[in-house]
Amino acid sequence: DYDAILAYLSKQLLATVNINAAPADRIVEVLEVSRKEAAAIVEYREKHGPFKGWEGVASVPGIDGKAIEERRDRLQFD
Repeated sequence: DYDAILAYLSKQLLATVNINAAPADRIVEVLEVSRKEAAAIVEYREKHGPFKGWEGVASVPGIDGKAIEERRDRLQFD
């Protein structure tokens, strides 16, 4: 099924997220984190300013840092 394959590849290979601008729902979709974790990322970003690297995202309280490290290629910091 072409559509299923395309959806899978788009999600796995092409999906990135600008962590400094994205809403929580986009973070959930791309990073495969919970809504609670995505909300924590957005809240932290709003209070502390933009992230400079994946390490900053991984250090947000309540975030699974290992999961962020494994998906760091999906992050953009524009």
